[in-house]
Amino acid sequence: MHSTPRLISEKHTCLKTGLGRSTIRRKVAAQQFPAPVQVTSKRIAFIEAEIDEWITSRPRVGEGGRRERS
Repeated sequence: MHSTPRLISEKHTCLKTGLGRSTIRRKVAAQQFPAPVQVTSKRIAFIEAEIDEWITSRPRVGEGGRRERS
């Protein structure tokens, strides 16, 4: 049985990631962020699992403000 992906609004995506709308749109265009789905002719949403995966794929900041290398 497949579960339906949970969709979250662009506003919620901004709150969840800490990124602004224009930054998200720029990253989507550059294929550096999950693409949204068209919900209606005027509304987009993001698949929450894809956003969560993107967040966990970001490098962590180690001591002294430097990114840890993976």
